[in-house]
Amino acid sequence: MVLFNRLPLIACLAAAPVLAAGVATTKPATQANLSSPKEAFRAYTTALKNGDRDGVSAAVVLNDKVQKLVDGQITYGAIEAKFREATVKAFPDAGKDLPDNFAASLAAIDSADVKIDGDTATLTTKQTMQPVKLRRQAGVWKVDLAAMYGDAVIDEVIAFRKAFADVMEQMTDDVAHGKFTDYNDVRSNLEQRLKMRLAMPPADEATTKP
Repeated sequence: MVLFNRLPLIACLAAAPVLAAGVATTKPATQANLSSPKEAFRAYTTALKNGDRDGVSAAVVLNDKVQKLVDGQITYGAIEAKFREATVKAFPDAGKDLPDNFAASLAAIDSADVKIDGDTATLTTKQTMQPVKLRRQAGVWKVDLAAMYGDAVIDEVIAFRKAFADVMEQMTDDVAHGKFTDYNDVRSNLEQRLKMRLAMPPADEATTKP
């Protein structure tokens, strides 16, 4: 299976695009500043942090597939936030392994290296797996996820994030009801359940897997 074999790569990309944005909070949207590559990526990262679907959509170059990716990012963020909250409440030491890196992400953007070539740009920080690609549209800069990953990888990221969110959602109640002995038990179960979910997806997803 392509997705299962590429699990480490897709797991990294699923935090997309490249920085840990922290916990989604569903704050109301604000007008994004897209005046430069740094500001556009800051707007994207902040919108992810806030669970702001419209804000994320405004900060990226959109097509149907990217919109589906954005929708998955928002859903994943909300579920991950609940899972993290339940896990840290049950096992406070888990907070050391599940940090909120939002402030560090913004600081990394401030010191990012930016290269502009006409209406395209790349942005690289110490935290990035690969350069963030951006494109200028109608005078404003937007994150170009399609250019960064391509359709095939975006399909895999969407599938991986959906699987991960499903598993975390299922486990959140288990954590809250004391069904695990410690955080290592939670993490081990999460990894095992995720591998099983990817290896044996629901029938409707198995027929559409790339």
